[in-house]
Amino acid sequence: MPQKYKSSQFNVLFDHDDGTHLIFNTFSGAFARIRENEYDSAHRLLEDTENFEPRSDSEQELFNTAKRMQFIVEETADEMKLLKLRVYARKYDVRQMGITMIPTINCNFACPYCYENPDPKVMNRENQQMLVDYVNNKTREITHLSMGWFGGEPMLAWEAMQFVSDKSRKACAENQVAYSSSMSTNGWLMTPEKVDMFDSLGMIHVQVTIDGPPQVHNVRRPLRSGGPTFDRILENVTYLCETQPGIQVAIRVNLDSSTVKYIPEMFSYFPDSVKNGAHIYFRNIFGAPKFWDKSEPIRETDMKIDDYDKKPDHKELYRKAQEAGFRVLLTQYLPRGGYCEADIMGNMVVDLNCNIHKCTVGFDEEHRVGRILPGGKVETNMPLLAEWVANDPFSREECLECKVLPMCLGGCTFGKICNKGVTGCNSLMTQDQIKEDLMLMYNNIQMENARELTPLRRYQT
Repeated sequence: MPQKYKSSQFNVLFDHDDGTHLIFNTFSGAFARIRENEYDSAHRLLEDTENFEPRSDSEQELFNTAKRMQFIVEETADEMKLLKLRVYARKYDVRQMGITMIPTINCNFACPYCYENPDPKVMNRENQQMLVDYVNNKTREITHLSMGWFGGEPMLAWEAMQFVSDKSRKACAENQVAYSSSMSTNGWLMTPEKVDMFDSLGMIHVQVTIDGPPQVHNVRRPLRSGGPTFDRILENVTYLCETQPGIQVAIRVNLDSSTVKYIPEMFSYFPDSVKNGAHIYFRNIFGAPKFWDKSEPIRETDMKIDDYDKKPDHKELYRKAQEAGFRVLLTQYLPRGGYCEADIMGNMVVDLNCNIHKCTVGFDEEHRVGRILPGGKVETNMPLLAEWVANDPFSREECLECKVLPMCLGGCTFGKICNKGVTGCNSLMTQDQIKEDLMLMYNNIQMENARELTPLRRYQT
């Protein structure tokens, strides 16, 4: 008996503003344009899959490709069980390890919206060695190590970055473990001399924050001395894009209702080498988590954070960025095992004292899940770790009916922990928002002109 098929419950079909027919599957990550002359066939296939009979070679190809891309699935397939299988397999796969390193929370900037309390201490050599010993122990068990550098400003701990990176890369090489690293930096210390050394750190991704044109950025992201930073950061980012084509560069723009109108002005400051070599994205400024109020900040701020209903909409910003020649960064559309890295067993945040956390926002004592000890041994607070990792994205009935579940996966775990398990829908993951984002993704494809999208061909960012 021939195998029967059905349309996937995770398909999202919509039309681009220019009339182009697009389809995306939130489970497989498949994204495609449907040609006008094949739209009727594709519509018939997706609306009445069980009774679809190819009438031509092109329709047979359409059917085969839709099956391969999981726009249609076997009639007996339980897609929710398949999603659970993928999520749990990735969530508890400890062969892939990700360490986000915070070698210092000191910073040379005085951004008024920052939620961190600067401290001049840097990870000392003893703690660096404990971390290296831990990595060395784990390389006998894992297949890939991803090292991310965060802060504070991580480049204030440049020697620690070099020491840990060099030792970790050697340990990985000796045990046939793949290694890569990334960094989030304010860009001030990312001089050409340092950029030329990124290859020795295994660097494949760098994020730099620029908050608008000079008159806005220099107020929002000044030096601790009060000096401007825009021009030097732009010079450094330009050098990075022009000399390191193998490194993915992301430009993050933090904004609120008082600065959003100035953001498009900044696009003209960037040379084509940056527009061609980097992706840009926008984030609303958020308030400090309540636990940060427990310690007296070194630098106080009276900056008012926007109320939720007044936070800027990024739709027009993204469109104007693309019109200016930028590609936009859309990372949430790849199949994954959790809402973010914190949901994955093998991922952790390690601070300068070798404390282990799960989130770069929640790295206080209350949310510490463990500690690295001499010799690379580890003590773990298993009940608290379970609160993070054993969080079940399939526990809410309304989520099980949602096409967005494979990408949202229940939302932010840290938010649930802070709110005693209470959570709501993620406003960034609604079907309408997904359609807006996918239009931007399609524009990215058109801009890159990498290849012609044939009907139902997979595309990933």
